[in-house]
Amino acid sequence: MKNSWHVATAAEPFAAAQFARCGWDISVQYGANQPEYDLVAVDKSRMLKVSVKGSKDGGWGLTQSYLSNANYHGAVDTRLPTL
Repeated sequence: MKNSWHVATAAEPFAAAQFARCGWDISVQYGANQPEYDLVAVDKSRMLKVSVKGSKDGGWGLTQSYLSNANYHGAVDTRLPTL
């Protein structure tokens, strides 16, 4: 049975693996003090600082109170071709 700890712990390596799968070079910060971001993804001349949050229900708690009828998967699909 997965609990919130399992999901939160798995979110960062899952995100790193997905970037790597798409050809990005990944650098991951480890330890309790990770200021600003969890990992860095580099592709040619582009660099992304990525902060990863995981949840069991797929919600993004930092933004959902500001949005109504949010379509997170649609937002990712729209943004994906530009990355």
